[in-house]
Amino acid sequence: MTYVSGVPIESLIEHDQETRDLVVTLLLELLFKEIFDFKLVQTDPNFANFLFDEQQRKVVLLDFGATRNYDDRISDGYRMAFTAMLEDDNQGLYKALQQIGFFTNDILPEQRDAVINLVKLAGEPLKHQGIYDFGTSNLAQRISEAGTVLSMEQDYWHTPPADALFLHRKIGGLYLLAARLKAKVDVNRLFVPFRLMEVQK
Repeated sequence: MTYVSGVPIESLIEHDQETRDLVVTLLLELLFKEIFDFKLVQTDPNFANFLFDEQQRKVVLLDFGATRNYDDRISDGYRMAFTAMLEDDNQGLYKALQQIGFFTNDILPEQRDAVINLVKLAGEPLKHQGIYDFGTSNLAQRISEAGTVLSMEQDYWHTPPADALFLHRKIGGLYLLAARLKAKVDVNRLFVPFRLMEVQK
């Protein structure tokens, strides 16, 4: 056990816009590095797991009990998926989600399309050109509503793999934190170093 100093991350709502933007930028940069470089993701987005060191202007991570390893198949699948979203390539996105493990061979076309649309909705900040204003967006609510409608359909597609569920929980938690802090972040720019030059057709 090591003591590290910092203020609770959610308390930064009282701080200036620059600080709030910095914190969410650092967390999203870390997320991309976790998925694509480290292939090791701390998947619990509980606000209590983060502090902000005001002196060093750094985010402090606590509690690594929910850390998961991601192999190349999953990591590359998400790289393909995020890149395909930027390219408006539905076929590429389908192939990427299939590689991650979202679809069975007998999935119905309308079910496949519903899942793709939900993933594209979650990718809204990534695809947005320029600064995305999380504070004025109702993205988390729209994702929740779309997911609820999809999950209540009869003969619903199979549950996604655990790796995907844990990662999506992390992403959703970061979106909620970004909204709480009313952060404004250029997510598209943050992903540029990690994207594929060309989606694999």
